[in-house]
Amino acid sequence: MSFFQLEVTMKIRILCRVITFDQKNGTILLVRNKGVNWWCAPGGGWDYSKEGIVECAEREVFEETGIKVRAGNLLYAQTLFIKKQNSTWLEHFWLAIPENSTLVPKDHIDRFGLVDEAKWVNQKEIKDMMVYPKILKKEFWDNLGRYLRDKNRYIGHFIL
Repeated sequence: MSFFQLEVTMKIRILCRVITFDQKNGTILLVRNKGVNWWCAPGGGWDYSKEGIVECAEREVFEETGIKVRAGNLLYAQTLFIKKQNSTWLEHFWLAIPENSTLVPKDHIDRFGLVDEAKWVNQKEIKDMMVYPKILKKEFWDNLGRYLRDKNRYIGHFIL
């Protein structure tokens, strides 16, 4: 096979993850998938043929937790190589606020069966948790005031 005949077999997946902040209680919404002991922001794959990226962020939170949110600013972006799947993931992390109730309905948690638990945690509680990305333990909280004030939706920065 010549250099010009080389095929790229790697898959690229674009995901939205959402850091939902409840201002009243000073908490963020996290989920834990079945079979793992770590927590992360709700999220999943973007179906770009059917929705915008902000719509994806809002849909994913509702699908996994039953909570409706309004997505605001893009906070972070990162890439991950998933060796098992020979796939590169581009993850976007959005800030959102709940539209109404913050109650996680027990009968609605992840209609697709991946999420085992969803819960709200504060800055103190998250310090003792295994959480992904680690930026949620300190840097997110250190910059939260700026994130909430900034009106530029795409103010985010990249995690290296």
